[in-house]
Amino acid sequence: MDLRPANCALWVERAKLVARQAAARAGAVHGTGSDEEWFAIEPADAIAPWRMAAWIFKYEDQGERIKR
Repeated sequence: MDLRPANCALWVERAKLVARQAAARAGAVHGTGSDEEWFAIEPADAIAPWRMAAWIFKYEDQGERIKR
């Protein structure tokens, strides 16, 4: 991860967006359907690089990566 000063602001914005998404999910009714986010980042979760990478693929690159 690139944490030079010029790129650090982008990581701060990403973290804020992840936190807003987690807060929105906390107030939503959860189901058990296939559309549930099984690997969503929750507010109390520890920071895990693989979760941030998956989040970037899904939300910034507009799609998830799957092994074929």
